[in-house]
Amino acid sequence: MTEPSRRKKVLQGSLSNLLRLVLSIAFSLYLPHFLVHHMGPAQYSAWVVILQLAAYINYLEFGIQTAVSKFVAEYDARGDRNELHRTVSSAFLLLVVGGSIGLFATAILSWKVPVLFNGMPISLWPQVRFGLIAIGCSTAFSLPFSTFTAIFVGLQQYTYPTLVATFSRAFSMAAIIVTLLATGDLLRMAVVLAFFNILTALATYAGWYKLAAHRVPLRIAAASRIHLQRLFRYCGVLSVWTFGGLFISGLDTLIVGHFDFRNTGYYAVAASATNFAVMLFGSLISPLLPATASFGVVSTSERMGALLLRASRYSNLLLFLIALPLFAGGYILLRLWVGANYAAHAVVFLQILLLANVLRCLVYVYATIVIAGGRQRSATLSPACEAMLNFGLSILLARHYGAIGVAWGTFAGALLGVVLHLLQSMRRTQDLLRFDRLQLIMSSIARPAMVLLPAAALLAANRLAPPTASLAPLLSGLCIVATAMVAWRFVLDAGERQELLHFASTRMRRLTA
Repeated sequence: MTEPSRRKKVLQGSLSNLLRLVLSIAFSLYLPHFLVHHMGPAQYSAWVVILQLAAYINYLEFGIQTAVSKFVAEYDARGDRNELHRTVSSAFLLLVVGGSIGLFATAILSWKVPVLFNGMPISLWPQVRFGLIAIGCSTAFSLPFSTFTAIFVGLQQYTYPTLVATFSRAFSMAAIIVTLLATGDLLRMAVVLAFFNILTALATYAGWYKLAAHRVPLRIAAASRIHLQRLFRYCGVLSVWTFGGLFISGLDTLIVGHFDFRNTGYYAVAASATNFAVMLFGSLISPLLPATASFGVVSTSERMGALLLRASRYSNLLLFLIALPLFAGGYILLRLWVGANYAAHAVVFLQILLLANVLRCLVYVYATIVIAGGRQRSATLSPACEAMLNFGLSILLARHYGAIGVAWGTFAGALLGVVLHLLQSMRRTQDLLRFDRLQLIMSSIARPAMVLLPAAALLAANRLAPPTASLAPLLSGLCIVATAMVAWRFVLDAGERQELLHFASTRMRRLTA
């Protein structure tokens, strides 16, 4: 694949993911807005708990979906149909086992609901238990079908999974709203969501059968010991990253629910807003994985290092631009979204969690390329230590400070994770990515961070002399213009500015032709 075509594939994947995310978020943002206005805080917190516990089943995919995307991209680039067939068949079999474990885990979690959430009103226990069984079982059923989504990602064919995800989210949201208005019952809402989980899984299978089965066939009988072992080796270390993610962010709401149940809904709102920023960022960057996997087959460590430096600068610029309005205007955005009560309680959680996730995402491109290159074993210390510190410190601080302690535990873990990647992981992966770590810090982190300076100056000025209501919009507008000018002049170099101008002028000529 030529360099222009590879860039085109990454751009197509980013745009497709962005479209899916924008449409999905349009629905997702409205659903919490609707729920918090039609449910009491305790009932909404219980609904959050059901969703969070059921989501843990997804961690039983052990990174297999990522492995399938990588191997499909590599073997498809080589034209090795036999390896494609055996690898995806083996992956499907492993995910069937993971789904079976998920059914058992669902039974255990539903049984332990009163122990896990003793601060929850007793009247909500039965609804949470049976709602968890419904959504948890549907999630476990859907787990093997993630193989088909991974096949589409590996082939860099994003249209069909984008359509499936969008329509599923839209119809499930509408059905949940209707169910809430008609019954007000958590269990019925959970059954509706479970139905759409299963329907989405079957639709993904149907799309693979129609569009990709001829190119990437799958048959469980084709699974082999060699390919199972290969997936185990790849995913064995990657599962440390996966379960590290569970302890880093997946258990936060559970910890808050156990130690500080009254703040569970508020913390969940802040976490949802933060996840929105992370999902937006990740959706734009995620096509790097299959593209890098195929690129790495024919590339050198020096070229991979150059790719890292340039991609990290772009991605961190994007990261700062996404996070900046959410951090600076968090209370206003939350108030518009979920109302003044939730905004007042959630804004401090939002700011801390946003800082933590910005820190973590500074090395997102590095982690993506390491995983694509199959070198995650050399970079496992960082996510493992971050997970342990995050989990341990969150529990310790939650005992004394409640939900705010959990947020600070997340921040401390993220800081440690980034430091360990810079000091340890990057030194051990120089054979895959040869680059200067100081250059990465200066050109790919500090340089994009310059876009934060106008907002920092405005916030400092506001603290010294708060502007009048009539002057505030003007100052905000000037801040936006200054941020754009800094990004254009100091973050992008002359060649990149020229490329963007050429791209824009070409598109304008096509539109006006």
